[in-house]
Amino acid sequence: MTRRLEAFDVEGVLGFAEHLVANAGRLWVEGTLEQRQSLQRAVFPEGLTFDGKEVGTGPTCLAFIAVAGV
Repeated sequence: MTRRLEAFDVEGVLGFAEHLVANAGRLWVEGTLEQRQSLQRAVFPEGLTFDGKEVGTGPTCLAFIAVAGV
């Protein structure tokens, strides 16, 4: 287990997460369908709802809530 953690690039993962949160709008506009779906799952982990008339969102990922409060 220790060996596996040594190979894990924590700084790289955190840097990517920061980029994702800071640039979500641009990533959405520029992304492919697959990339948009991945981003949507990251922002709304419980998915979206549709009642036949309107689309609703479930709880937002905590990382995005924290950024919105800054």
